[in-house]
Amino acid sequence: MNPYESPSAELDFEVGELDVAIAVYDGIGAAARNWYRFIAVGVIALIAYYASICTCIGWIVVLPLLMFGGYSFLVEAEAGEASIGTLFRGVGEHFGTAFLSMWGLMLCYIPITVPLIIAIATVMFWDGLPEPGEQQTTWTQVAALQAIGFVWGLAIVRLMLAPFFIVDQGHGALEAFSASWEVTEGNWLGLAALQILLLLLNTPSTVITNGWNIYMQALPPSQQIEVMATGMALILGSLLFQMIAGVLGLTFFASAYSQLARRGSHSPDATA
Repeated sequence: MNPYESPSAELDFEVGELDVAIAVYDGIGAAARNWYRFIAVGVIALIAYYASICTCIGWIVVLPLLMFGGYSFLVEAEAGEASIGTLFRGVGEHFGTAFLSMWGLMLCYIPITVPLIIAIATVMFWDGLPEPGEQQTTWTQVAALQAIGFVWGLAIVRLMLAPFFIVDQGHGALEAFSASWEVTEGNWLGLAALQILLLLLNTPSTVITNGWNIYMQALPPSQQIEVMATGMALILGSLLFQMIAGVLGLTFFASAYSQLARRGSHSPDATA
């Protein structure tokens, strides 16, 4: 399968309608039903990815396989009880699709990610590089970064179902982008609502993490050491909350895919 093949002109399935309430309800249900499996998959994926980085070039193969397996796991979780072994689905007979299509997808994302990177760099260094001892992050920058991420998220929201088309229907990268764009036509507001909800879920961890960093920057080094334990607890709790929010966001969009790309079965192996 060529991941850069021309998008098909017509969809070969019935396009459904997005119900945001159902997406949220089903997403929460999928996360709750598979909570310990999500933890296991996350831990295994992190270990595999960082181990591959140690080999210098191994990540080139491991990253797309983990993405393919991760999204396959999401499709299973949305439909019922997922299998932890689904994370390795791209290792066998689906290797070609997993490697080529996922890399094709990531390469397609590069042009639309460049404006985001430029905007972030502009905000971070709009006053130049901070001098030693100067406050490096301000609430204005935090708010600006949040606004940039929010706007960018809304701009690409119609493309966020593309990975599901790759793992569930075997599409190439461009075909998956095309299918995602087509099935989300007329449903932008519902997808935007899911993005806004995801932003709200991430807001507490963002405020806690950045607030603590700004607070620490204002303290002399001697006092920073005294409050280090409190800071670590706050940051770890914030990261845990952010991970939960991220899982919920992914399951919300897995449910959105299920509703919009109606098929007889949503099991990843249905298109094996």
